[in-house]
Parts: sequence; structure tokens; C-alpha cells
Amino acid sequence: GGLGSFVEYNLNGMAGSSLGVFIDGIHISTYGSSFSLNTIPPAMIERIEIYKGVLPANLSGDFLGGAINIILKKGGLKNNLSTSISYGSFNTAQVDINGMYRDAKTGFTVKASGFYTYSDNNYEVWGKWVNNTLGNGRVENVRAKRFNDAFKSFGSRTELGYTDVKWANNFMIGYIGSDRYKEVQHGQYMSTPYKGRLTESQSHVLTVNYNKKNFFTKGLEFTFNGVHSDKSEYIQDTVKWAYNWFNEKVLDLHGNPLLTQSGAQQGRPTMSTIDRKITNIRSDFQYRLARNHKIELNHLFYTADRTDYDEMRTILENNYEATSSITKNVSSLSYEMQGFDSRLKINLFGKFYQQKVNRMDPRAVIVNGQATRVEDVTDDFRTTNGQGFAAAYSIIPTLVILGSGEKAVKMPSEREVFGDQGENLVGNPNLRPE
Repeated sequence: GGLGSFVEYNLNGMAGSSLGVFIDGIHISTYGSSFSLNTIPPAMIERIEIYKGVLPANLSGDFLGGAINIILKKGGLKNNLSTSISYGSFNTAQVDINGMYRDAKTGFTVKASGFYTYSDNNYEVWGKWVNNTLGNGRVENVRAKRFNDAFKSFGSRTELGYTDVKWANNFMIGYIGSDRYKEVQHGQYMSTPYKGRLTESQSHVLTVNYNKKNFFTKGLEFTFNGVHSDKSEYIQDTVKWAYNWFNEKVLDLHGNPLLTQSGAQQGRPTMSTIDRKITNIRSDFQYRLARNHKIELNHLFYTADRTDYDEMRTILENNYEATSSITKNVSSLSYEMQGFDSRLKINLFGKFYQQKVNRMDPRAVIVNGQATRVEDVTDDFRTTNGQGFAAAYSIIPTLVILGSGEKAVKMPSEREVFGDQGENLVGNPNLRPE
């Protein structure tokens, strides 16, 4: 049960946006909620890398508590095809298929995968907050099945390119399309069950990946990862009646159905759409100065444009909806050395952070006796820096001493600055870097 539910990860006491969650080195927010860690079938995952504390240079970003990097299956250099089907409790079904073809002479490579996941999530719940309010005002604890918590997700991933050729170790152009449907049973607490509140999301993602060892000169390795995504999230909440945990309308003392206080299950009625366009580009240069010495330069560029629209509002109201964008640049330079037959490893690094937040808020002003729409544009530009180190010494093959420290910086994320109605998150444009 609980497939598709909101997930928060915790490492060393750090949680939420303080942790970086990546798919193949690209932050997971780029792909959208329809292609995320709790929707991708395990059969599509090769391994999961967990970093506690200081992050490696190739995952440079504004995170405080570590990172989780999901590595999807690449298929190696051999042609293959695999599939899996599973079915479990609460009408839960998962299907996935993976395949790869490579021409040994030319290096031309095709990779494709797809998945489908569904669950009713109608498991039983009980406890302190699972109760029904009777017509006379008495509160009754109950044991009931969840009735508005179904989840469905499906998607595909296709890549074309060349692998293990003279001019590239890996060059792939890809497309990821995914769709997600999620009913919302309740808010932050379970005291009030919802009926008819749901979210839908779709994402279309274009990817370009390039890697070349000995790039123009011996010892220099270059990696480029570029992702552009168009994401759309829809939130619907239009049911005006109050419901109890038995999926029944709440009745008053006279047997009449009760309306919710706000006209919907959570707040005012809404049929809102949030459109996001995100570009994420990561470039990495590694140069081996000598056998045990290496420097690495990494740069991350991230930008997100957001537009909100609500079909329950009038055209005039939507014309006064704010638009916003956020742009980040994170650069890092690191030096790594090894000694004592690679038993000792030391890494020193520095980072530079830059973020710009743009928001346009329309408002009406009276000009010559008439209401006129004007746009208030605000720009917030911030820069800061950080530095740190990491060291490891292997006393024996099975015993390693680790130590690390960093002046880490976390810049406000797009969801924190502008909010996310689907996750009941209220935005705060005045947040400062942590």
C-alpha cells in the first residue's frame, strides 16, 4: 500500500530539499513527479549511490546533507531484452520492459524502456486521527479503507546514439515521456478525508549525453549532460460536500448533507494547471596531472520558468496570475591526490553559487478613472561561496577511516520560493540561502 505517496528521504538527520536526489547525475526535479524514484520500477534501476555529507564534484549542487543518485540500467555493449510483471495486494500491478541494440561495426546504439504502475491503495487505516464526526457532534474512532487514493503512472525512455567509438565513449540523444495520476485522500493530517481531489502530471524530456576520455589530449575527460523538460501539473478539487471515512456524505442532525466550509475539499474550488519549462546543463572536465593527482572543474546551469492557470477563475483573474522564473549557476573546482599505494585519498574543493529569482505580479491601478493592468517585476540576485575537504585512509582492506567537512550552501528551490499546490506547499519568495 501507499504506492505513489509523497516520499521524504532522510540522511544523517537531514531531509527534504537539503538532500539532492538525482537520476544519472541530473536532479530529479527536472523530470517531474511522473518520472521519479517512487514511480520508476526497480527492474529499471542498476544501482543506487548514497553520499552522506560532502558530495563528489560531478554531483555539485546546493545541498547540505548528502545525495542519492539513481543509476538506470545502461545495458552494457551487448544486445539484450528483459521484461518483468508483478501483481500484489490492493490491486497493485507493475510492468516494465528494457531493451538495447548495438551495431558492433559502427557503434550505433538504440536503447528503449517503458513502465506501467497502478494501485488502488485501498488498504485499511485506523488510529488517533481516523475518526468520523456524527450529526450530534460526537467524534467516533473508526477503522476504514482508503477510498480516494488510487495511483497510476506510465512512461517510456528512448535513446539513440553511438557508444565506444573513436570520437566518443558515449553519445546519446534521448526522449522521456511520462504521465502520472494520483488521488489525494487527505491533507497533512488524516482527520479530514477528501473525495474527488486529485492531481495529474505529464512531462516531456529531451536529453543529450556525451562522454569522451582523452578529450583532445591524454588524461583529459569531458562529460556533458543536457536536459530540457516541459512539465505540466494539474490539480482538481471541486467536490463541495463533506465526506467521512466510510465514503459517505456527512449529515447534520436533520439528515441533510453538510457542505465544506470552503466550497471544496481543501480550500477554494480549483482546476489549476502549473506549467514548467526546465533546462539543466552539467559540464565536467577531469584532468589527470600525474598518476596520483587529478583536478576537476564542474559547472551546473539550471533554469525554470513557471506559469499558473486556474480554470475555476475568470479570465480577468487569470490575467492577474503571477509568472516566475529561477536560474542557478553552481561552479566547483576540486583537487584530488592519492598516496601510500592509494590507501590515502584527499580531496580539496571550492564552490561558487549564483541564483536569480524573477517574479512578475500584475496589479490594477486607476489611470484616468479606469482600471489599468500594470506589471510589477522583481529580481532577486544572490551569490555566495563554499569550500571543503574529504579524506579517507584504508588501514586494512576492510577498515577505512573517513573524514570530511564543508561550508555548504543551500539556495531556495523553485518549489520553496513559488509553492506547490499539489503537495500543499505554500511559497515564500523572501527565503534566503541556508
